[in-house]
Amino acid sequence: MKNLLIRLFAVMLCASMALVSVGAVEPCYEVSQEYKDGGYYDRLLAYELTGDPRYDVLSIALTQLGYHEGDSDADMDGLNIDGDRNFVEYNRLYGKVDNKEGNGVSYGYAWCASFVTWCLRQAGVGYTQAINSISCSGMTDWYIRNKIFHFSEEGYIPLPGDIIMFSPNDDPSHVGLVLGVLEDKVYTVEGNNGGIVGIHSYDLTDDYILGYCVPKYGESDTVMDCEPLLTGNINKTGEFIVNAKSLNVRSDASNDSEVLGTLSKHDSVIVSERNGNWGKIEFEGAEGWIYMPHTTDADYMVYSLKYELGGGEGIEHQRKLKGGKFAVTDEIPARKGYDFIGWTDDKDSKEPNVKAGDVYSEDADITLYAIWKEAKYTVTFYDEDGTVLHSEECDFNAWVPTVEEPTKESDGEYKYVFAGWTPELVQVVVKDLEYTATYEKIALTEEEKAQLNASAESEEKAASDDKDGGIPSYVYIIIGVLLVVAGVLIVFKNKIFSKKAND
Repeated sequence: MKNLLIRLFAVMLCASMALVSVGAVEPCYEVSQEYKDGGYYDRLLAYELTGDPRYDVLSIALTQLGYHEGDSDADMDGLNIDGDRNFVEYNRLYGKVDNKEGNGVSYGYAWCASFVTWCLRQAGVGYTQAINSISCSGMTDWYIRNKIFHFSEEGYIPLPGDIIMFSPNDDPSHVGLVLGVLEDKVYTVEGNNGGIVGIHSYDLTDDYILGYCVPKYGESDTVMDCEPLLTGNINKTGEFIVNAKSLNVRSDASNDSEVLGTLSKHDSVIVSERNGNWGKIEFEGAEGWIYMPHTTDADYMVYSLKYELGGGEGIEHQRKLKGGKFAVTDEIPARKGYDFIGWTDDKDSKEPNVKAGDVYSEDADITLYAIWKEAKYTVTFYDEDGTVLHSEECDFNAWVPTVEEPTKESDGEYKYVFAGWTPELVQVVVKDLEYTATYEKIALTEEEKAQLNASAESEEKAASDDKDGGIPSYVYIIIGVLLVVAGVLIVFKNKIFSKKAND
């Protein structure tokens, strides 16, 4: 129920945008943070609505050229050029569903229709003017019911901003926006064609085209010329990046021409001339042609900030578009047995020279290397009362030190026997460890109590002899010895005196 209310609120908000169609774009749903961080959000916000809905819809779609689908709900920045699981920002407008495509209830589902709807909504076209749908067949049915659908066989020439519907077997299965018509070809902006937002072209008589939906744009105070949007994009030259796994280079601008060789994904080429969907390049010293829908304008090239962790884990690579910035992460990687020291951009250095928050603004791939030092861990043994019995610094994976078993005095009623350490001792050190002694409490027998009392009395008596004011026992011993010596001397003296008297 909660999700339904949220979706209804989003629909109402998007519908109200139809009344506000001039000025800065204001997304009518909760934009993901990933999309905000990717660069395409900034391009969207940089566009100023003109008030001409056809022009605005196409211009907004063109701000998203190069956006690539991701692999999870958290992968919506549009920069995952290897993503292939249909997770895109545009599906957030409609909500999470399960299209039985293996992603469960999520934002990961076929997104050509949701991209078209998303562009309409951001341009201020309300849901009463163009259905909010992620279904090509549902979208087609709505336009047919409203008598604003033209089958291609009718000979209708689409206008910029119309919606082109494709069907291989009279079953609508793909959709895009009409960018314009030039020399019997219709040019489109499509999402989910190759997993990316891109420009494509078709013969107007192509059987693949089912027909055209015409949103209820209504009359506009401003009628913009959309031809520059078409020609400025389809004739663009300069640097392009291959976005297919492999791309044939042909001798002419035709699929029937000779294959001169192949390019690999991420290869950079300079296109010097355009001929419809084909671009001329220099290849191994000769002239060659490539199919442009399998390339990405270098302006939309994705650059990476890679973190080489050297056995560690926990840090994701960062990505940005041309003109964007990297900020070094403040997250700390983890590696067993090592402490993280910092980052360096010199793989041979052992000293950090890059810190968290440092910014890289150049358009280039950057690699940072983690610096580690072997960790030292402290193992501490405590007595029951918290007294430190032993503390020792150990290397990672060293044996836990052995300590002498502690003792605890009897309290007169119970004796205490060492029972072990809490927690249970481990064999090797992999982190700081703390152990506390535990004791078993055993009641004393009467005989043990008597012995304990006798021992205590003896100790008390000995102690009393040592108190201030008493005569220690050793004094009596000395006095006794002196008296014996004195007695012997007296006897000896008397014998001498008696002998003298007899003489």
